[in-house]
Amino acid sequence: MATDLLRLRSPGDDSEFKNRTVTRRKRWPDACIWILLADILFVGCHGYQEQRFAMEPQDQSAILGSRVTLPCRVENKIGSLQWTKDDFGLGTHRNLSGYERYSMIGSDEEGDYSLDIRDVTLEDDGSYQCQVSSGLNGEPAIRSRYAQLTVLVAPDPPRILQGAFIDAIEKQPVDIECVSEGGKPAAEITWVDGNQVVITKNVESRVELLPDEQRYRTRSVLRLIPNKDHHNQTITCQAQNTADRAYRMATVHIEVKYAPKIKVSIKTATVNDKIPEGSEARIRCLVDANPLAQIYRWYLNGNPVVGDYTDEMIIFNVSRKHNKAVVKCEVSNSAGMNEASLTLNVTCAPKILSNRTQMGAEGDRVTVECEALSVPRPDDIRWFFEGREISAIHDPDYATVEESLPDGIVKSSLVIRASQSKHFGLYNCSVTNEYGNANAAIILKPLKSLPLFIILIGVTSGIIVFSGFVILLVMCHRRRRKKTQQMNEKPDVTVTTGDMYKESDRSSNISDLKLQLPHSDGSYDLEYTSSDRSDSKNPAGLPLAGPVPLPSIRHDDPMLQFRYSNDYSDPTYADTYFKGSLTRSIDTASTLPLSAGNGSQNNSLQRTNKPDETDAINNLGLPVSGEAPQAQGQVPVYAQTGPKNNSGVDLRYAATYGNPYLRNSSIGYNNQVHTAKPASTPAPPPYSAVRNSVALPGNGTQTTQATHV
Repeated sequence: MATDLLRLRSPGDDSEFKNRTVTRRKRWPDACIWILLADILFVGCHGYQEQRFAMEPQDQSAILGSRVTLPCRVENKIGSLQWTKDDFGLGTHRNLSGYERYSMIGSDEEGDYSLDIRDVTLEDDGSYQCQVSSGLNGEPAIRSRYAQLTVLVAPDPPRILQGAFIDAIEKQPVDIECVSEGGKPAAEITWVDGNQVVITKNVESRVELLPDEQRYRTRSVLRLIPNKDHHNQTITCQAQNTADRAYRMATVHIEVKYAPKIKVSIKTATVNDKIPEGSEARIRCLVDANPLAQIYRWYLNGNPVVGDYTDEMIIFNVSRKHNKAVVKCEVSNSAGMNEASLTLNVTCAPKILSNRTQMGAEGDRVTVECEALSVPRPDDIRWFFEGREISAIHDPDYATVEESLPDGIVKSSLVIRASQSKHFGLYNCSVTNEYGNANAAIILKPLKSLPLFIILIGVTSGIIVFSGFVILLVMCHRRRRKKTQQMNEKPDVTVTTGDMYKESDRSSNISDLKLQLPHSDGSYDLEYTSSDRSDSKNPAGLPLAGPVPLPSIRHDDPMLQFRYSNDYSDPTYADTYFKGSLTRSIDTASTLPLSAGNGSQNNSLQRTNKPDETDAINNLGLPVSGEAPQAQGQVPVYAQTGPKNNSGVDLRYAATYGNPYLRNSSIGYNNQVHTAKPASTPAPPPYSAVRNSVALPGNGTQTTQATHV
């Protein structure tokens, strides 16, 4: 329509146009309207056909060194088109300058602007986008979706860090490490044993990023517990990823040292490893070991076998005693020790082991037993009574029971349900197997019970013996107890002190008391009791010496003039000489020279006093029995009894004698003589006396020695 309108205005038709100007002048506004409408329609049609993508790029993977194409097709393209990598523009021309391996392929007529990449490298890995800019008339720009290009890199061949050979010991874990580097993505490592079986147990893997931050390293550790089956095997490490599905491998050869593996067998055995009695048995010890076996040891029932045996042991004459015997082979090498055993089965004719005489009670259920050693198991066991075979099926009085015991023993029991006298007698047991038979005569005897009176006698005798034994034990116990009491019994003597004695006398040294107590067994007990009104006494009625009250010490005390006790002379009981002899002795042994006119006191343990015959007789009351004939140079001896109180007791044996601090004029002495039996027992004699008189030669000087008893 537009062309037709243009043709109406062509210059070739000017004459005709002029002729018709007048006629058509009125139609001109209509033509303009139509032209405007045509222009509006043309512009509107072009506005509805805007630029758009007919094909957008997609995510792709490319192996390193390969070629890849990212498609991009645009319809109604108005603006400029370019590719971007990671949002960086590559250019608008099909031959992308600066990127030799990059180009936009296709034709403009088809609107194909695909990106072609040759010899893909790791640098090509990224995100790509196809973009079209806006048109001159304000057409909007368009962009495709992002397409991720992933570059795949096959891993390097794996390596086993332990090398190509490994020496291992059985049951000792070994770690084998395999490493594969440079893979993108990371390589997957698989372990395969010598039987082409994939190993999945005890495997640990980890992935590490390489310094270029694009490729990866994979480590896999296999913890192998080696055994005999791993010996001389080759274990393979396989690595692969999606860039190359072909496995890349590394291998390691394993040598395993293991303890001997033993199997014991009988070389000369028959069927089912049975050895006939009397034959020769060769027992072999089959060993599998690495290194080879070094030491062999054989044992029979736990006892070492003597002989230079290695992998074979010989029993020259097998007997039935070897049946069920255990033969053990023990082998060792540098990796360890192992053992294996075998139980011998000796085939032999039956042998009956039961007792030949058996007992049973008449009227009861009685069992006759027949035990036989039989290898193999007996084929037949029969019973006979008095030469007649017993059939348990036809004879209701009998029943038979068979059972197998350990060590090849079989027991057959003949049961008599209700025994009578006719059932006792001679039985015969016959056992048969494929190697022979055995017979045994068994006598069944009735079990007789003891008469009642014999039982009563036995019980009574037992009671009597037991009672006598108990009585004997009781008597022995009493006798021993009586002896113990007699040895422990002692006469008790109670000593009481009267009120007439002072406290110092009660507690004085007991060594000052000299008593002679009667006793029967040579010992007595001295019991001392003290109470408010009753004090202990000794049988003689003499006070005991006690603690001496010391007066306050004064320098003018005349008692301090005497250093020793013997230096003190009691004016009442002074040493007295009678006709040149000392009438009494002191407690300590002294030698007194008899010198007339010597009445002085010496400050020493020895002193000499002038004898005063008259004072000695008057003061001490010494009776003079008479003057003995005095020879030349002899010292006369006079009998003396010592000073006494009113009761006739020698005062020298009292606690106050010789102790001036115990003297008190108010203390009197009991006139009664204290003896065990005053009527019949006299007072004790003095404990000191002149034993002998010795005349010493010299210048007229005589001495008398006194001995204290």
